[in-house]
Amino acid sequence: MVKAFSPMMSLDASGTIGKSITFSKWKGRNYVRKRVKPANPRSGLQVGIRASVKFMAQRYATLTATNKTNWKALYKTLKITPLNSMIRFNVPRIRQNFGLFQDPTNTPAAAEAAPTTVVATAQPKSVKITWVDSAGANDFCTFIWMSTSSGFIADVSNLIAIVNHGVLSFTKPKLLTGTIYYFLVAGCAYEGTRGTAAAQVSATPT
Repeated sequence: MVKAFSPMMSLDASGTIGKSITFSKWKGRNYVRKRVKPANPRSGLQVGIRASVKFMAQRYATLTATNKTNWKALYKTLKITPLNSMIRFNVPRIRQNFGLFQDPTNTPAAAEAAPTTVVATAQPKSVKITWVDSAGANDFCTFIWMSTSSGFIADVSNLIAIVNHGVLSFTKPKLLTGTIYYFLVAGCAYEGTRGTAAAQVSATPT
């Protein structure tokens, strides 16, 4: 990565020029770098990790001051931000198919019950999943997995989204018309314990 000082950067340029140079902003700082094209940008593992990081980046803003202080203290010697600390701690857990911690000082609790009334509704080139959260005071988020194979096992390679507890629907877009898609849904406690998955549901986009 290089620093650039020019009128273009002062105008907050963003995007890619000639499929070779990318302008963007990270944590309030403008940067320019060579455009990187992953060999397999939409692999299951990449999608699952991106879904996890996206959730943590969005949820971090809602954490308490105490939560943030604890994340900052966890990797104090590395001098990284509390958000990066949260991501550094939780991503390996996601790769091992564990849940997410809201605070690193929490003690893992028992797995919560599965969500109920899970329904998959076919829509044009998409499927909408709805559910009712399991009851519990420690609910943190909900995991959603998808596969084209019935009876699949929930894994980071088929994880497509993590949403806040209390969000009771998710729509998966850009699906193939006429293909059957299968889904699993499970909650996660803020102590990092992933709950029991509800029974598989399926739908065929129109």
